[in-house]
Amino acid sequence: MNSFAYKLWDWVCHQVSYRSDNGEYWYFPSETLARGAGNYKGAGDCDDSANLLTSLLRSAGFNAYTVVGSYRGLGHAWTKLDGEILDATYTFAHPVPDPQNYHPYAMFNDQEVIEMWPGALSQLFQLARDECQKLTLMNQAQQETAAPLGLAILGGIAVTGIMFGLVYSKAKGVRVEKRT
Repeated sequence: MNSFAYKLWDWVCHQVSYRSDNGEYWYFPSETLARGAGNYKGAGDCDDSANLLTSLLRSAGFNAYTVVGSYRGLGHAWTKLDGEILDATYTFAHPVPDPQNYHPYAMFNDQEVIEMWPGALSQLFQLARDECQKLTLMNQAQQETAAPLGLAILGGIAVTGIMFGLVYSKAKGVRVEKRT
């Protein structure tokens, strides 16, 4: 991986604390950064973290995507760069210990939305949402392969809220409104 891309990923992991949403609301990158408190520059859940990282990478010229799918059957989001999973939910950048448990349904950036199969987006919104269970499973996977790395129990990221609006509207048939 390019060293600058790795530094951006690590910065997001260190600077954005994990904060779960009430409901499913995706923040723009600037909103994710504005939610920071204490030593953290930002806050959000997995989709917010993935969107922020994707936005930073795309701004730096990398062909990155926010991926939405499942992690062990639970809804999750991460960034994809050159085929590699960049999960910004952890407290620092490192390869995921169990990539076989990441199942993409769709991916998007500011240029395109790609469903992995017809109807994938509709199925995505039917996945279970249990942040505590998901973080516990991720930590267990890490412990099984190496020393515990620790999960960001208060961090997240956001990049292209407009693109998520398009993804969501395509799956749900709802009107997309621009937030200001």
